[in-house]
Amino acid sequence: MRPLKLTLSAFGPYAAETVLELAKLGRGGLYLVTGDTGAGKTTLFDAITYALYDHSSGGVREGAMLRCKYADLKTPTFVELEFEVNGQRYTVRRNPEYQRPKNRGEGMTTEKADATLTYSDGRPPVTKAKDVTAAVQEIIGLDYSQFCQIAMIAQGQFTKLLNASTEERSRIFRKLFRTQRYARLQERLQAESAALSQQRTTQNAKLDSLLSGIRFSPDDPDADALAALNAQTEPETALALLEGLLARQQAAQETVAAALKDTEAKLDEVQRQLGAAQQARQLAAKLAAKQAELTAALPVLEAARAESARHAGDAAQLDVLAGQVTQAQTALAAYDELDALCHQQQTARDAAQLAAAKAKAKRTQLAALDTALAAAEKELTALEDAPTRLLALQNREKELAQRSTALTTLNQRLAACQQQAQKAHRAQDAYRTAAEAKEQAHARRDALDKAFLDAQAGLLAQALAEGAPCPVCGSVHHPAKAQLPHTAPTQAQVDAAKQEAEKADALAQTASTAAQSALAAADEARRSLRRDAESLLPERFTSPDGTVQLTFKGMNAVLTEEACALHAAQAECVAAFRQAEADCARRTALEADRQAKSRQRPALEQAAAEADSTAAAQNASADALEQQAAAARAALPYPQRAEAQAALDALEASRKTTMSRQQILLEIRQHSASLLLIRVENNFDGIIKEKSHLLHSTKRKGLGIGTQSVRRMAEKNDGSCNFTYENGVFTAKIMLRATL
Repeated sequence: MRPLKLTLSAFGPYAAETVLELAKLGRGGLYLVTGDTGAGKTTLFDAITYALYDHSSGGVREGAMLRCKYADLKTPTFVELEFEVNGQRYTVRRNPEYQRPKNRGEGMTTEKADATLTYSDGRPPVTKAKDVTAAVQEIIGLDYSQFCQIAMIAQGQFTKLLNASTEERSRIFRKLFRTQRYARLQERLQAESAALSQQRTTQNAKLDSLLSGIRFSPDDPDADALAALNAQTEPETALALLEGLLARQQAAQETVAAALKDTEAKLDEVQRQLGAAQQARQLAAKLAAKQAELTAALPVLEAARAESARHAGDAAQLDVLAGQVTQAQTALAAYDELDALCHQQQTARDAAQLAAAKAKAKRTQLAALDTALAAAEKELTALEDAPTRLLALQNREKELAQRSTALTTLNQRLAACQQQAQKAHRAQDAYRTAAEAKEQAHARRDALDKAFLDAQAGLLAQALAEGAPCPVCGSVHHPAKAQLPHTAPTQAQVDAAKQEAEKADALAQTASTAAQSALAAADEARRSLRRDAESLLPERFTSPDGTVQLTFKGMNAVLTEEACALHAAQAECVAAFRQAEADCARRTALEADRQAKSRQRPALEQAAAEADSTAAAQNASADALEQQAAAARAALPYPQRAEAQAALDALEASRKTTMSRQQILLEIRQHSASLLLIRVENNFDGIIKEKSHLLHSTKRKGLGIGTQSVRRMAEKNDGSCNFTYENGVFTAKIMLRATL
């Protein structure tokens, strides 16, 4: 980067616009910038670095400190630098934030910090301070820190580059000579190398694991070579050994598979023969068991035949008794029907009472619902303003939060103003000390200078010789030479005193400038603080009678009081806000409950009406059943159920006496070696009904026809059975099978 032209306006000690044609310095060589302390040498470097990077060269002075204190208020503050990089010209203009007179009206306004970078090739300029700084860094290839270490080293800063670490210097030179891409290439190659090394290590470990899992016979011709296989073995050697082992193992596997298939075929044949033999033994055992059962049943068959012949004469008497029992059972069933009617009537009456109780409960619920709705309406009316209160409290909370932020900011401004005042006080003390030192140095310089001048006659007299003319009067005779005082200072002492006086002047000037800047900053901070205080707390810092005096102590007390009042207001607001939130939530819940109850009321009212109607219907049904029971009770043959039951018991006893002589015929014959046929005939005077092609006897006491027992016995013995009933004779045919 080669600077060409530097323009300063109201910048540092340069009150007016100053232009430096730096291009006249040429393209090579060294150039010395000299001047008295405070003459503005460092400001030139500050101007260049500020224009480029928005920083001073030493990093000590900020942009807001670079405004000249002695410049006219209307003179703008800016720095403009024209520079060249790689044959391309650029112009950057930057100004700090400073106070200037308003264009209209009286008073001051703030000129915002701004920057502009202009290209010589006609490209659109870059605006905004941050964008300009980034564009400059891209053009020059250095950031602010690197530029100050390499391109423009401020006073006392050269050693920073020399003392920088090797890594830091490497980073600076890498960016300066644009070797970052080689560094990135080196890093990428190192990363790829490390990744490939790691991949190779992983693959070798997997290969070792796989090779260690290979199984082979100790008698294998390549057993030793296979045992020594690992990841370091040549791939061709390992592949040849593994292919040979695989071929030998495949051949052995095929041989074993053929032998196994032949063995399995032989085993299947043996198992088939064993199964056939076992099945034959089982069939033989079952046949022997069935034959034993048949032999045992023959005596029973003969006894049954004899008993059947003995009971042949009782059938007619059983028929008569059966008819009488049927009539008695029919009469007894009428009492059952009467009991059923009475039970239905009582059930209907109980249902009517239950319906009436339900109707009353529904009416009670309806009344309670109406009461709850009225209470909800009353409470909703009382909470009608809850949303409005909540919104107002939300706004109040925001206002208090904003006031809290403003008070905090004002408190911070007060602390900063106090610090600025302390800084100005210290700067004034430093200036007074420097002024006293300046006066002392001037007095010493003047005393030594006067003593030195007073001793000049003595010094000239020491050089006079008799006969030589005096350089003052020209006399060649010197009867009364002047004497040199023993306290006369030397020229070196006088020169040293003059240098000390100059140093004291410079220090006093610097202290004066610093004191003026600190006082101006303190005054501006106090004025700004007063404006903020009057804006935020006009009632505390303004008065119709005049300006209220602003003191740090008084303002601290005011801010403390305002903070306490604010905290109390915030606590009160929080409590009211929580109450408003609770009221809103209660209002929402009440509204939802009211709507739900309103939706429930029609259904509840209808349910109450339906319960009343159901109770009336149940009462009518109970009355009708009561009339039916009275009619049925009048048509009964016996006054009481006990008398009807006694008549039925007498008939049952007579029938059982006859049944003891009932005839039963039993016939058993063997149809074949595996079949047994059984036929049973029984004179049965009970009632036999057919349902789903099955016969069922109806009996209150005594024995039935036993069809289910016979059916289970037949199924257990792999047989079958069927049943018929005709003219009072029940016939059962049974076939039992011996499964072979």
